[in-house]
Amino acid sequence: MRQNSIDLWSENEKRTLVALANRIITERSSNVKPGLTGITRIIAASKNSLNGIHDAWCFEAAFRQNSALSILLLILSFPLARTLIEWLILVMPLFLLAIVELLNSAIENVVDRIGPERHVLSGRAKDMASAATLVCLILIGTVWISMAWSRYLA
Repeated sequence: MRQNSIDLWSENEKRTLVALANRIITERSSNVKPGLTGITRIIAASKNSLNGIHDAWCFEAAFRQNSALSILLLILSFPLARTLIEWLILVMPLFLLAIVELLNSAIENVVDRIGPERHVLSGRAKDMASAATLVCLILIGTVWISMAWSRYLA
C-alpha cells in the first residue's frame, strides 16, 4: 500500500506547515480593504464611476470630442448595419474608444499629479496612453470603412 507523502512528514514539519498556512490566511485577510461590502459597495462604486465620467466630460476636451464622434457614428450605424451582428461590429469599437480615452485621461491626471517637472518616463506614459487612443481610432476607421465598402461599393 502506497503512503501519502504527507504521512512521511514529521510532526514538527506538519506543525510548521500549518503555522505557515495560518500566517498566510491571516495576512491575506488583513490585506482586505476595510469599508463597504455587498450592495452598498456596488452602489458606492457606481457613484464613483459616474463621477469619473462626469469629470472626464467636464475637464477632458478629448473625451468630449471622442464622445461626439461616437454619438454621430452610433446614429449612422443604424442605416449602415443590415444585421444585429453588423451593428455590434460597428458599435463595440465606440465603447472601446470611451474606455481607452477614460484610461488615457486617468494616466495623464496621475502623471500630472506627481509633479509639473518633465521626466522621460512621465512623457512616455502619457504618449503611450495617447497612442492607445490613436490605435482605437484607427480600429474604428478600419471597421467603419470596411463595413461601408461592403455595403455600398462591393
